[in-house]
Amino acid sequence: MFYFLGFCLIQGVLAEEATDNLPEPSNATRPQSAAELTQREIDRRREVTFRLNENLDLAEKLYQAGEWEHAQAKFRLVMQQTDPQTSTSGFYHRARTGVAKSLAAQALAQEKEGKSAEAAGLMKQAADLDPTNPLVAREAASLQEQAGRASDPYEGNSAVTAELVEKTKEIKKLLSLADQLIETGQYRQKLDDVLRIDPYNSAARKKIEGVEQKRILVANKRYDASRVKAMTQIMEAWVPPAPARVDSKQSRATGAAGASSSAEILQALSTIQIPELVFNEKPIRDAVDELQRLSQQNDPQKRGVNIVLRLPRPAEGSDPEAATVSLELRNIKLQTALKYLCDQIRGGEKLRYDVENSAVLILPVTETGGELETRSYTLPPSLLANSVKPGDSSKSPSDLGKLVLDGIGVNTALPESKAICFSDTGKLVVRNTPNELSKIEQRIRDAQGEPPQKQFEVETKFLSFTENDVKNFTFNLQMSGSTAIPSPGSPGAIYDPGSASGGTDGLRGTAGLNPGGGSLTALQALLDPTYPQKASNQVGVNAQVFGRGFAAILQLLQNAIGRDLVAAPRVTLADGKQSKIVISRRMYYPTSYTQPRVPNNDQGVGAGFILPSNPTGFETREIGTTLEVKGESTSIPKAVDLDFTNLLVEDFEGFVDYGVLISAAPLDPTQSYNTTVGASPYLVPIFSKKSLQSRVRLIDGETVGMGGLISDTVQMVDDKVPLLGDIPMLGRLFRSEASQKIKSNLVIFCTMRIINPDGTLVFPEDDENPEFAQSGSAEMMPSAP
Repeated sequence: MFYFLGFCLIQGVLAEEATDNLPEPSNATRPQSAAELTQREIDRRREVTFRLNENLDLAEKLYQAGEWEHAQAKFRLVMQQTDPQTSTSGFYHRARTGVAKSLAAQALAQEKEGKSAEAAGLMKQAADLDPTNPLVAREAASLQEQAGRASDPYEGNSAVTAELVEKTKEIKKLLSLADQLIETGQYRQKLDDVLRIDPYNSAARKKIEGVEQKRILVANKRYDASRVKAMTQIMEAWVPPAPARVDSKQSRATGAAGASSSAEILQALSTIQIPELVFNEKPIRDAVDELQRLSQQNDPQKRGVNIVLRLPRPAEGSDPEAATVSLELRNIKLQTALKYLCDQIRGGEKLRYDVENSAVLILPVTETGGELETRSYTLPPSLLANSVKPGDSSKSPSDLGKLVLDGIGVNTALPESKAICFSDTGKLVVRNTPNELSKIEQRIRDAQGEPPQKQFEVETKFLSFTENDVKNFTFNLQMSGSTAIPSPGSPGAIYDPGSASGGTDGLRGTAGLNPGGGSLTALQALLDPTYPQKASNQVGVNAQVFGRGFAAILQLLQNAIGRDLVAAPRVTLADGKQSKIVISRRMYYPTSYTQPRVPNNDQGVGAGFILPSNPTGFETREIGTTLEVKGESTSIPKAVDLDFTNLLVEDFEGFVDYGVLISAAPLDPTQSYNTTVGASPYLVPIFSKKSLQSRVRLIDGETVGMGGLISDTVQMVDDKVPLLGDIPMLGRLFRSEASQKIKSNLVIFCTMRIINPDGTLVFPEDDENPEFAQSGSAEMMPSAP
């Protein structure tokens, strides 16, 4: 730099001397000074540095985006523009390292695709460009070894054939592709292809095993999430929703009557009242327009009702438009006005009205309501042969279509209805109302007992989550009138308030919880006397205080019981048929018992034992899951009507013993107590039942919640001794607090799929992994949530 500045200064001095010696021309260019030349060089170098940094940054972005070839091109461009021996050596080495890592990344990608040789070559180039990186060198050596083995994996083995080598290459390629597809949940297809080629391939089996283990972990997380969500719904049920805000000032602007549903139209017909309606030989179309105007004028919401008039086609000698109506009505509902309008027609055919989703349709009494639709059908050979006679095959497609519809019983006299039938292909194209088209569909399904074309796979799921949390903190005191320690005060003994001469026997603890407050705990207490709800942990202290026996018991309990139930029956049924599946066990339980008997000895005295009662009568009951459903296809290809006549989950909870203890009276009259000699059991079973009967319409592949129950029961006991229980800190010795919370959430889901007779899906989404198709690979969803 200093040499360059010195050179510039010398050149500047020589230029000034030459200028002094020469005469000054009039238009000569002013020479540049040394400072200007220096600044120009500095600007040029700044621009070069900026462009190098810009290319390097762009190359880094391309590398991060996975466009390694474009990144290499940018890095190599920087290497060409720089020199490792000059001040730009930093840019050169940075670009060289970038080319190396781009080649390494491209080599790893080639390896995943099963191209070992290409990957080894790229990694070798990367190692040559970046010899200081030990990882690249190690990976290059590994790939070179793999490429060598891949080129001749069976060196010296005479049993190897060209077919075996080709299959091995295909298996490696499929395994590499499966690794990439695992991230999107499509691993099963390629791994199955591997097993079709080599059923004993351990690598494919291990990959399937590893992914299934991951799916189990994800399913466990989803189970925990579903349970927390169910319990959250219970907590949210306690929060009442905010009241809706209704703006009474908002109204619809005057205009044409808008569309409304059938229920809204029926309500409008029964609520809109017309004060006066006078028609004097008024044409029917003008009368309908006037009635629609009056409906909007007298509607409190200014919406009115859409009224559509559909007259029959003009026939020879008659004009339906010439029909008139004469009416004079006052203070009449719109529905009644429509009835009189249809009845009082003169000069035309009688009319009637139908309420549809968007309007009231007025049409002749001989026609069927509804919009015309066009559908195509493939007729079974038996139906076509029965409808078309041998001599009719030469008729036109329109005549053949009319013959087929007449044989089925379809109304072909509707205006604009058409039918075309091609006898050679059995194709039938019909334009008619939905009601008439349903007759064709039903007739085709039932033609000479031919099996239905569709089958449905129906799966229902009962998801039940239950939590029972009990907390107890009770402190009881006892004091006797003597120096004897009260026996109930012994640690481990159950506290009996009635045996003490003095104490806090009014503090109840869990004894104050109503057993009937929650059906689960009430039933469990009957079925299992050792149910841990009331068996609190006890800490007892015994002592003599001022010559009197003293006992204190601290009862502590925090008990959490949970019960989860998942029942998922699945059944496949044919279109229009009913199917039933029962997964149960048959249980025999007693219904009647013999009387217990106390045997006597030779002296006529009781033997001291009893002969217990024995069951004599039994009944059977199916315990398990029952699903009985009927499916019918609809005009919508992907929709199916399901009729659940019996959806039942029944379980056995246990027995309740209604028996009593049998006691014997003492022979000694001085004894005042009886002796227990045995028990007489009388066991009655308890069953739980969850059932549903419903009729729904489901779309193929969709999961619908069909029912559910949220229950939350809370009981609290807060007892204390007045005044003493309010003392800070010390008052805890004179209080008892107990609480019980029972939460239960039951949800019933249903999923339906339309399948072909061979078991494949009619509308496939992801045949191999329906879980991934519904919710993606990040969170694997079961067939029904």
